[in-house]
Amino acid sequence: MLSKGAVRSILSNPRYTGRQVWSKQRKEEILIDVENVALGHETRMQWNRPETWV
Repeated sequence: MLSKGAVRSILSNPRYTGRQVWSKQRKEEILIDVENVALGHETRMQWNRPETWV
């Protein structure tokens, strides 16, 4: 038998209740210095528009 806490945890989890939202954010890789590509890039998270969420 499941405890009340376990049931509460399951019912509040969006993955189990069908409310999981995907594609809210995306990673963007931006060059640190365009003139010196060897310096690498910086990764930033950017929000997608809500109408593109799945």
